[in-house]
Amino acid sequence: MLTEVEDLFFADGNVIIQAEESIFRVYQGFLSARSEVLNGLFTIPQPENQELVDKCPVVHFPDSAADMIHFLRAIFHSGYFEPYPADIKAPAVFSVLRLSHKYDVPYLRQRAIQHLAALYPTQLEGLISYTHQMWVMMFANFCKDGYDIIAVHFAAAQIAHEVGALWLLPSILYWCTVYGDVDSLLDGAEQYKEMGITRRVAIPMDYARHCVRVKAIDLSSPLFTNEFLTHRDFDMKDATCTTPRQCRSYRHKIFISIVEVSEEGPNLFVFQDTKYWRKFEHKLCAACYQCFRVLHSEGRLHFWRQLPKKFGLPSWNELRDMKEVDMGIIAKT
Repeated sequence: MLTEVEDLFFADGNVIIQAEESIFRVYQGFLSARSEVLNGLFTIPQPENQELVDKCPVVHFPDSAADMIHFLRAIFHSGYFEPYPADIKAPAVFSVLRLSHKYDVPYLRQRAIQHLAALYPTQLEGLISYTHQMWVMMFANFCKDGYDIIAVHFAAAQIAHEVGALWLLPSILYWCTVYGDVDSLLDGAEQYKEMGITRRVAIPMDYARHCVRVKAIDLSSPLFTNEFLTHRDFDMKDATCTTPRQCRSYRHKIFISIVEVSEEGPNLFVFQDTKYWRKFEHKLCAACYQCFRVLHSEGRLHFWRQLPKKFGLPSWNELRDMKEVDMGIIAKT
């Protein structure tokens, strides 16, 4: 049974769009002005016995009803899909991005991309400018209608790959690696409800395999300078430890604490809070404390620089060039 979508069923509309079992009565000329793809679709000659509803031609679309609802609302309701930093939830962002890319509506695609860019930075400074807990809160706010945080990251990986926004993927896949277990990374077990229907959310398989590999191999070794933390007599080169026994013992305790908080995957937020460093300052000698801070910072930056490669993506420089085009900073060539 067909269902009219009330706020997208205009009495004077001149075309009926059907997606799954939902129908929309909208304005063909308005859609044609927004999208050359749709304009081309509407100008295809139709058979004399074309299906009509309320004397309007019916055009069938292969897209989901949920995607079409968000997409058409973004076009016909001016306040529905505002630019960032408006509070737009995940289902709307993903649906608008998917269909604005597919049907070539540049201003909506760019708007959706900007919302995701705020959540998935391409600079390490953008990521660690917030605490881990703050990111959890931001992603929780982004979720809606049955999404959980893991499902949002999985869906973000799916849509970024689909629309060619590869520059979003390092940050997205980082979060997938941290929070997804091996089964969900490979099988797409995370689920969400869309219009009452449970759907599977899967990371593209090539990326899923990279996520599993990063999870298994890069738990913390490139991030937190295990050599400094685990070697009995670490050579600091330019400095000398003044309390070797005490520092050796406490370095081991630091390593154990890292393993405990990083067991789910590489965690770029370990020791981000200054309270940890104040604690270390009183447990390590001055030379070891300074060495650890420097090596930790260098290790985290090294891991971030290698992140695209770990996921089989182009370099950060190439990805940031793509981002500038997608964000409208430089013209597309």
